[in-house]
Amino acid sequence: MHDMGSPLNLSAHFLSAHIQRQTKLKGIDTKKFIPIFVCVILFSACQQSKQGIVKDLLEAENSFEKEKVNQLLSDSFMFYGPETLNKDEYLSRVDSLKSIECQSTILKIQVLDSIVKTEEQERSIIDSLLEVTPAIIRHKTYRFVDDKLLSITVDSTLHFEEYYKSLNEKVVPFTFYVNDQYDIEDGKELYANIKKYLSEYVSLPTSDKKQYKHYAHLQGTYVSRDCAFYRKLIFRGKKTVTIVDAIFGMSFASGYELDEDIIRVKTIVIVLFDLSLYLTVIGYRCYLFGITCIVVSMNW
Repeated sequence: MHDMGSPLNLSAHFLSAHIQRQTKLKGIDTKKFIPIFVCVILFSACQQSKQGIVKDLLEAENSFEKEKVNQLLSDSFMFYGPETLNKDEYLSRVDSLKSIECQSTILKIQVLDSIVKTEEQERSIIDSLLEVTPAIIRHKTYRFVDDKLLSITVDSTLHFEEYYKSLNEKVVPFTFYVNDQYDIEDGKELYANIKKYLSEYVSLPTSDKKQYKHYAHLQGTYVSRDCAFYRKLIFRGKKTVTIVDAIFGMSFASGYELDEDIIRVKTIVIVLFDLSLYLTVIGYRCYLFGITCIVVSMNW
């Protein structure tokens, strides 16, 4: 017996024998047609192999199997996307993707000669639990050398601006919550237990999440261009506001209260501020030797 070799050669052998049996009955010269059919099989298998490599890569990345990803990439592999990465840099992404459970799903795949083109959707645990929409979709081109990937090129990205607008809207209140509850501002520490923090945050009552949204977007500095007494309000955390006077540039700490959509800032002189797009002064009351309470409405 002869060694048939790989499953591909075995399939080609049996198909060849089958063609010979069928065509002999019809008096056809099989010698002219067998090589053509064998080439068709080999070409089809080659296409499936390239498509299989792409699917194996995404499966390995979605499982965060760095060693398997490494085996599928050539030594000279390059990634061309929002940033250009060599093989080592690309592999280091696996750990980062694992921390946020990032997953890629092939929506479309097409084999064209020596390349494979895909349309892929990307989602992370942050996107899923915070309901960030729409999902990022990337069009990619995969190139090969032998049986390994030579390069991946991101040809285009869909929904980029809409996605990051939604992400920012949902993530800012979440990170404020984590900082408020755990005094965590470092990104690495946050990502180390991000699933725990996300689960806690999404389980909060809607009213609590709305309040965290207000607190989060209030943080920062608001400048007045027409107030003779005070130049800035600087909001920090859930209670503290620093007031900077317009004459000497001196600052002093005070407090504020958030009552649903109303902010009350305590100071000793009437202060009228243009507080960005988020805030609009709707009224105030003043005591000559007491406390002035500026009432500010938040427009989200």
